[in-house]
Amino acid sequence: MKAALISKLEDGNCTKNITVVDDVQKPTRKPKELLIKVLAVATSVGDCHIKSGRCSFVLNPKMPYIPGQDFCGLVEECDEKSAFKVGDIVLANQEDVDKGAIAEYAVAPETHCIQKPLSMTPETCAASLWGVTAQMAVDKARIKAGKTRVLVLGGAGAVGYMTIQFLKARGSAYIATTSTQNEMLLKLGADKVIDYTKEDWWTIREFKNEPFDIIIDTVGGGNHFRKASESGVLKKCMNGGNFIAVTGDDPKPVIKSVWSILKLLFIILGRPIWTLMIFWSVPKYTAFVCLPDAKMLRCLVREIEEHNLKTILDPRCAPYFEFTTEGVQKAFQLQESGHAHGKVVIQVAKLK
Repeated sequence: MKAALISKLEDGNCTKNITVVDDVQKPTRKPKELLIKVLAVATSVGDCHIKSGRCSFVLNPKMPYIPGQDFCGLVEECDEKSAFKVGDIVLANQEDVDKGAIAEYAVAPETHCIQKPLSMTPETCAASLWGVTAQMAVDKARIKAGKTRVLVLGGAGAVGYMTIQFLKARGSAYIATTSTQNEMLLKLGADKVIDYTKEDWWTIREFKNEPFDIIIDTVGGGNHFRKASESGVLKKCMNGGNFIAVTGDDPKPVIKSVWSILKLLFIILGRPIWTLMIFWSVPKYTAFVCLPDAKMLRCLVREIEEHNLKTILDPRCAPYFEFTTEGVQKAFQLQESGHAHGKVVIQVAKLK
């Protein structure tokens, strides 16, 4: 079958080791798995972490490997007593780094698949999966309709633009965000867009005079928690202030040893406890890891359809990249840049 292969782990925007070839063996499924004819794949930050080798201690696929974790496709084979049937169109997430989906066929466990909503195309369906992370972040924000003020760092990214829509749908009183995509984000529900190339959000007097209840950080890095705490733009924990870290301190973490795992766990588990211990002087810190399953995907799709939320594809995909060596390389370059405006999608096959 035709598939994209990565022959060597490499950091940065280097994509010369990504090629699309025609002689890859078609995967075989195990019980409780689906064999899926792939229609569209959305690249993700996770794909870039794997390709870079930065997280090789925990994400170390056998070379060469097929990338792509979030996809949409047609069920080709399934168990006799499966909840799915041949011909169903499904949204799927593949967590096994050795079984990617930028290929004509892929497998995925039934527990990570749901039926594609009729209102979505295969491309927007594949692109919507990272909305689970946005939904989790907004759940943790515990929005009080008409009262909660929220700042979203990185509003135009794959998680950011969905976060803004979820916040609007749940009645946030005021939504500000950092981005250069002013018009797009105002249409999605933001009340104010700060151009981070011209102004630092932690220095804005308006925000200091009326601090936020919640900051959701989808960017990472830059000592954002410290800046939010010391500048006074986010309320203290005792007053309900909560800094929700989607990405963490480092948007491109290096995990190559037990020590690096322990350091990451200390931030995820230790910092929230520390902020609660000194609740009068700092905001609460919340971190989480999103591992989507079918139940979470169904909740996501239900809210998308209920509130008619939009799935944005980066216009530079026009509207998606082709399933060629050049197309897949360009998709990874855009994803790795950290400046995608919406999701990056590769169309593998057209729905007939």
